[in-house]
Amino acid sequence: MVDIIVVVVPVLGLAVMVLNSLAVITVVRTRSLWNPSHLYISSLALSDLLLGVFMVISGIRKVTELFNRPVCLTMWFFFVLCLWTSILLTAVISIDRFTCVAFPYLYERVVTNRRVILAVAGTWLLSIVLSVVMIVVGVVRGPDSCMAREIFEDTNLLSMVVFLLCFIISGVMYGLVSRLALRQLKIVACTRVLVQADILPLRETFRQKMRAVKLFAVVFVVFVSCWLPHNVVQFVERYTDVPASVSMALSVPGMLHSLCNFFIYLVISNDFRTAFKRMWKRN
Repeated sequence: MVDIIVVVVPVLGLAVMVLNSLAVITVVRTRSLWNPSHLYISSLALSDLLLGVFMVISGIRKVTELFNRPVCLTMWFFFVLCLWTSILLTAVISIDRFTCVAFPYLYERVVTNRRVILAVAGTWLLSIVLSVVMIVVGVVRGPDSCMAREIFEDTNLLSMVVFLLCFIISGVMYGLVSRLALRQLKIVACTRVLVQADILPLRETFRQKMRAVKLFAVVFVVFVSCWLPHNVVQFVERYTDVPASVSMALSVPGMLHSLCNFFIYLVISNDFRTAFKRMWKRN
């Protein structure tokens, strides 16, 4: 099984890099997609792109038996950077979506593309700092190995705590958004005073907001479903031995998550799908 994973991982990595590069290029080249929702999409795609880099480096290292300290640390830096960025961005996005639905007028006045870019940049900066800390701690411990369980033995608990914290924040935010959505649907449906011409724009605006919420909620659910088993095993490894094959096998769904995200964007976001098709035909 391990041999199969060694062959499959770099191939998946290349696919992840190609698809998420296309996602980033689509947003960058399409001015109509320069809005908060798609800026978050491009940031998530960039994070997934880094995981693809990790997968390729990991596969090459195992196939060629290339092993030295810089390659090992570089590989794991990309891995933890991708995880930190994805985890923190899911929490930031869930708060953004809740604010958009709960306080629409305040959101339109306060949230701008520039401020979203600053929030994303801050998330990336924090992720880089946390990743560097984890790598430095692993270097200080000085294990003569490239095994994640040894390099991140002292920081696994931190990762698990932040993962659970962001999971709780995102879950609460999307739960509140669901309640607000049901309430607003009832209000719009029961309003008889407004004429049809007034109701239709409200419904369309609400549908657009909920499509964005649905997209990020699906990304969140898929992310947690794919990475939670791997994080649990990493935590359990602090107290008992877990076969390396089990840990490696449970990391594969997490890698597949980065491949799935592109198709989630394509299926749920009408604007992204239209822009991608237009760019594809143009080229």
